[in-house]
Parts: sequence; C-alpha cells; structure tokens
Amino acid sequence: MHSDKQAWHFQQVWFVAVSNQPYFGGGMKISPAARPDDGLVDLTIVHGISPIKLLFAFVTVFFEKHTKFKEITFLQGPYFDIVVQGHQVDCHTDGNYIGMVQQDTPIHCTVKPQAWQVIAQNRVIISQ
Repeated sequence: MHSDKQAWHFQQVWFVAVSNQPYFGGGMKISPAARPDDGLVDLTIVHGISPIKLLFAFVTVFFEKHTKFKEITFLQGPYFDIVVQGHQVDCHTDGNYIGMVQQDTPIHCTVKPQAWQVIAQNRVIISQ
C-alpha cells in the first residue's frame, strides 16, 4: 500500500475499508475521521488480530471504540494504491461483490471532487 512515495506493509490483513465518509454498513462508524468534502481517502486496515479479538473489535465499531486497537490502522491521504501480495482476495464495492482481485494487481483509490449531487434544505449544493 502506498501514497505520495510512502509505503506501508501489513501482514495477516482481515480487511481494508476504503471510504470518504465515516459510516459503513448500516451505521458502523468505521472511519471516524473521514469527511465527504475534504478530498481525502480514508483507509481502515484490520491486521494481525486473532479471530476472537476481531469479533470483539467488530462490536466496538458501533461505539467508535475500535480506534483503540493496535491491530486497526487508520490512514488518510489524497490517494492510495493497494496491492495484494501472496494470493487473490474477494473485493466488494459499496456492499456489492465485484469479484476477485488477483495478486500484485494495484487498486487505485482516490476521490473525485464534486462528483455527487448532495441535497441540503431542498436544493442542490454540489453537482457535476
């Protein structure tokens, strides 16, 4: 995984959540620092954690306590290239299964500014 000439390597990764807003999957605040209007990509990486501790950490997401686990890393930047090494993995986008990502295939993650229409007080405030 790298961004702006920095590289991070994680072992035993359970999942990586890529977001630009804090909530994920029906109310879980997976990326508490994420803001939809800051132009940054937020990554939440769960790695090196036992299955039992993962279940405990999962429950704490609803209360924003998962931020205290050393096995959960948060990164923020203008873009990230994620590369899976060693095997292929299942990939989901916005809760939908999109297929397998083959090993060594880079996944480029970025935010396209003002790409969505956002409605506030019955009027469009951002559009493209």
